Amino acid sequence: MSEVKLYTLDTDVFRHMASRNSAQQYKRANRRFWWLILSEVKDYRANLLTPKQVRYELEVQFYNLPNRETEMIRRLLKNTVTSVDKCNREIEHTIRLMESFVKAHYSEDISTELPQYKIEYGGINDANILYSAWREDSILVTANIKDFLFYVFLFEYDEDRLYDLLRGEFVHISNTLIHKILNDEEFKHLYSNFKYLAKD
Repeated sequence: MSEVKLYTLDTDVFRHMASRNSAQQYKRANRRFWWLILSEVKDYRANLLTPKQVRYELEVQFYNLPNRETEMIRRLLKNTVTSVDKCNREIEHTIRLMESFVKAHYSEDISTELPQYKIEYGGINDANILYSAWREDSILVTANIKDFLFYVFLFEYDEDRLYDLLRGEFVHISNTLIHKILNDEEFKHLYSNFKYLAKD
């Protein structure tokens, strides 16, 4: 029996599916993703995880959404399990430090390999979502790749870990670039601190 895949879903995975204002290409990509992923769930080949932070964000947005969108998002959420929130301010801050360091020192290398993307350091909520996905050892699904591109540097180069919802494909970085960054002395210090903070 093949291993069950875990997918962690970002907020936009729900919003683009439900919103009438989303561009047509976004809606098509989202429908395709949900059709594929729910068939995997039905066949016991995948489980869907929603970080608690994503649920909080959606709950806040519900007051300003049409009832139709709110109900569709609620139906989609019923297919997912809420991840346990083990993140804290120190972990969020350390993730953002690592992202900022990689952006400052390696953005040109990344642009050379992935000209369609650029790397940013996300906000605190993004760091919380990224950590939730990492902690669950899962595939992170988002339309907002720039704020989550750092996620691929936490795994081996050939692992399918970051899924671009809009392009319908996984994002990969070369083994050479991943190890170049992992062997950077300053990054090693930040990463070591992250691993220490992430211990239970």
